[in-house]
Amino acid sequence: MDPKKNFAKATLSTGYDSNATIITLASGDGSKISNPDTEGPFDCVWFNSTDYKDPSDDPNVEIIRVISKSTDTLQIQRAKQGTTAKNHNLSGKIFKLYQSITAKDWTDFSETPINEWWQVNDIYKKYDSSTIYHSGKHLHFVSGRPFRWDQEVGSQNPAERYWFYGIIKDVYNKDAHSGTVAQNSGNNTIYLGSSASSTNDHYNGMIIKVTFSGASQIRKIIDYTGSTRMITIDSNWTTNPTTSYS
Repeated sequence: MDPKKNFAKATLSTGYDSNATIITLASGDGSKISNPDTEGPFDCVWFNSTDYKDPSDDPNVEIIRVISKSTDTLQIQRAKQGTTAKNHNLSGKIFKLYQSITAKDWTDFSETPINEWWQVNDIYKKYDSSTIYHSGKHLHFVSGRPFRWDQEVGSQNPAERYWFYGIIKDVYNKDAHSGTVAQNSGNNTIYLGSSASSTNDHYNGMIIKVTFSGASQIRKIIDYTGSTRMITIDSNWTTNPTTSYS
């Protein structure tokens, strides 16, 4: 994803036509935006701030990409994300760059590697360099990329397939526990790993999802025995989870 900075709005030192690719900000305003040379290139919205407080109202608004910065001087690429290169040089008008969230950020969001992703509750399980499972916030990670909870995921390496479970605590999707199946399950039971709670009924009323090689099952937890770490679910499994990975 592109770098972001709070309150990143800068004023242009003068007007520029639609061909300009080197522009200068007002003195000191270069520090208000990210540094593309150290943080990576990023997109900005270029607009007439005198007449339009909201950039989307400016008929000549343009998205540009900042690829280099030297103090207050920027090297840019024009007409990004479907916009058109425009003249931003009306006499008596002030033009600004706004380093805001754009449609590109949402596209990048779905393709961001996990090492660039903020982690929710840091509860995930990793078996090899290509597969990461995560049960929080309706997301799984496979090959370092995020997928929605309702997209079925599994290991990409047949020799690394395991039954994995994730328990969701409440409507805010907070992780309660996750791991691999500890013992072969019964028709309506499942055994959690040793790091699970040892308190009876600890997970009662929560939701458990088990995933194996791309297939998943979701059930409600109606009982939990802490001493054996065994969960009882509200209806039988379609396929009983096991400790096998084949």
